[in-house]
Amino acid sequence: MTKDLDKKLVVITGASSRLGKATALAFSQRGAHVVLASYKVALLDELVENCQQLGGQAEAIMTNATDISSVKILATSAARIGQGRIDCWVNIAEAGDPGNFLELPIEVHDEFIRANFLAYIYAAHQVLPYFKRQQKGILINHVSGSIALPISESIIHNSIKSALEGFSLSLRKEIEDFPNISICDVYSLFPGPTNKNIFTANQQEISPQQFLIAKSVAENIVNLGVTPQDHLYLNTYKTVS
Repeated sequence: MTKDLDKKLVVITGASSRLGKATALAFSQRGAHVVLASYKVALLDELVENCQQLGGQAEAIMTNATDISSVKILATSAARIGQGRIDCWVNIAEAGDPGNFLELPIEVHDEFIRANFLAYIYAAHQVLPYFKRQQKGILINHVSGSIALPISESIIHNSIKSALEGFSLSLRKEIEDFPNISICDVYSLFPGPTNKNIFTANQQEISPQQFLIAKSVAENIVNLGVTPQDHLYLNTYKTVS
């Protein structure tokens, strides 16, 4: 395996999720120094060891991605580990369960928005100043493909992902004077069906077996750490005959 990310400092939020773990391992295989962030930090001990066994360096930092103070601590801690540098930040943190819009309490929708939208905003707000000082950096957001394939009982989820797309578009305009800073959006329907059974109520529409496995999505994410692009659309489900 080519070590084309040797010693690059990479932050991964949502690192305890299936896709987060796969992404951490894929970055480590290519020599990156990964900082693994999750509020379930106890689940990351084995992952840290696995990353190190692959030849990379790894640390775990307990982070509540919906708390701006916690995200600020993550950014400053990561920069300290990287001796003032953060090369790449990957947002994978997601939470929440699907359900009928009117039947779910508004508090549930509020929590979902915080975890799946505000967490990404907080991360960008904290890491971009480092990127600007460095004159380079890569921010990768796992957006999902559900905005192109709407699923019933996922109204808030679909709305949030559309908002993330608009956020990235506007953010690119604000940083257009920094040609070596990239905002990358990854569109896939993973990890929903395999992580959280997000389509349980819609099994007749889409089968989880149709979706890419975590490792495949992770490898595509890592490739953006070498060759960034604004949008990466993955072939996330097979054509059903």
